[in-house]
Amino acid sequence: MGRSALCDLRVPGDPRLSRVHFRVSVQEPDALTIRDGTGGRNPLFCNGERVDGSVRLHDAARLAAGRTRFRIRPPAADEEGTVFPGEDGFPGEEAPGSSAVGTLSEGALTFDARTLAGVAVTRPDRRFEAVARLPEVLRTRDDARRLPALCGLLLAGVQDADAVAVVSLASDEAPGGVRLRSWSTRNELVGPPQVPDDLVTAALTTGEAILTPAAGGWAFVVPIADPDRRGPAERGLLTLGSGASGRTERAADVRFVSLVAEIVAAADRSGRLERQAAALRPFLPPRVLEALGDTPDQAALDPAECTASVLFCDLRGFSRTSEELSADLPALLARVSAALSVMTHRIREAGGVTGDFLGDAALAFWGWPNSDPQAPLRAATAAVRIAADFAARGPADGGDPLAGFRVGVGVATGPAVAGRIGTEEQAKITVFGPTANLASRLEGLCGPLRVPVVCDAATADAVLAAKTTDEGGRLRVRPLGTVRPAKMSRAERVSELLPPHGPPPEGSPLTDEDLARYAEAVAAFTAGDWPRAAEVLQDHPAFDLAQDFLRVRLAEGHRTAPPGWDGVIRVDEK
Repeated sequence: MGRSALCDLRVPGDPRLSRVHFRVSVQEPDALTIRDGTGGRNPLFCNGERVDGSVRLHDAARLAAGRTRFRIRPPAADEEGTVFPGEDGFPGEEAPGSSAVGTLSEGALTFDARTLAGVAVTRPDRRFEAVARLPEVLRTRDDARRLPALCGLLLAGVQDADAVAVVSLASDEAPGGVRLRSWSTRNELVGPPQVPDDLVTAALTTGEAILTPAAGGWAFVVPIADPDRRGPAERGLLTLGSGASGRTERAADVRFVSLVAEIVAAADRSGRLERQAAALRPFLPPRVLEALGDTPDQAALDPAECTASVLFCDLRGFSRTSEELSADLPALLARVSAALSVMTHRIREAGGVTGDFLGDAALAFWGWPNSDPQAPLRAATAAVRIAADFAARGPADGGDPLAGFRVGVGVATGPAVAGRIGTEEQAKITVFGPTANLASRLEGLCGPLRVPVVCDAATADAVLAAKTTDEGGRLRVRPLGTVRPAKMSRAERVSELLPPHGPPPEGSPLTDEDLARYAEAVAAFTAGDWPRAAEVLQDHPAFDLAQDFLRVRLAEGHRTAPPGWDGVIRVDEK
């Protein structure tokens, strides 16, 4: 008796026991000999007195070893002798007659990983041949085919086994003890094997392999442990045999089946992670998936405060197209899907996260799950490229699914909450907060301001600060004024994001001198010097539609700022 897996009676839950604490032998029918197995290093007490070497017992007695108490009594006339826990039970158990491995037959052996590592491998050729077939079995994802093949493989590797089965504990959906998931026997005519429920429950609950005598033979269960799951193992491998053999051979069988169980568990986990990654892949770029590591559906996805750059992109011309295709909704859906694909391609290319689709609009963000000082520049780059992609399309009757569509894009940078947001029943990876709302409002200003991309001051300042970098030098910023977007009480200094000067759509026909001239007009307009603003705009290129926004207001005020002018343009339309 002790903590070792090689003991006939093992008590793994008592850390004060030695690996082999004492030995019990029957040398004559009416007497037991108890021998100290520690050489006196770890005390053993019998009826309150320390055992020195050994003691012979003819009557009932009590033993104390470590924290564990045993009661020994002579057998009744109709029963065999038994060694079992006494009135105090094993440590941590609520009732006598139970142990850390459940109520099992005498002589049960429990194997942990450390113990199994020291078990010698027997019949290596036969077992290696079985393991070599395992990858082919695991490539089959359908349990209806995979589990029977797995049972057959184990039956080939455990030569003395009569039957092998995959078992699981009952669940809320399928109550009723232990379930037999699949099985294989050497004699298919005998039907499914008899499952020892106590053995299966004990092994799956403790997470350790347990070998025990069974009716007319032996049985052991090895749990298929999931490292990402707490609590009992969901499934296990049951092996049963009828022949008598030494404990060494059975321990080698347990080690072989445990190896197979580890490989199965690893394959299951890998498949689960692949499915999770596949579910996230349409929304997260490779850079973010890589940052999340091997467990993308864990706490790393929980909502977290961050500084995010949020992009909101909406289609222009969608209402007219939807009316034209109202009798052909699949065609309308195909065109909208093509438009959203252009948006998501540029978002992913710039390392962003697609947070949501709102009809014909897309929401994306940067700066999560890891903070990113380049987030404003990445979002601005995606916005400009999306606008250029749609500007490159031909007329509406050209056969291009994106023909006739234009976009408005708003970009804002600031505090937000990003991650898995929603309810327990349904959630999505998205961004939430005033910055996301501002990005939507800025997109709504693209129409009145007559430009395709509008950003807030934080994004504009970040892009201007990055002008010294290669990537930053590819974007330009044009001030548009200070406006108060619809349904917002706070005024915002807004700007347009533009590509470098060059032929459209990859470039802008506006030169740096044109942008500087326009910035001067905006500054004069904001300061209340409307005559100067009108004068500067006289030399501005006529093809630039953005000037219409200022010209209309200058004309309405007869080039004179109203009394109490604070430089803020109120825009009531979204």
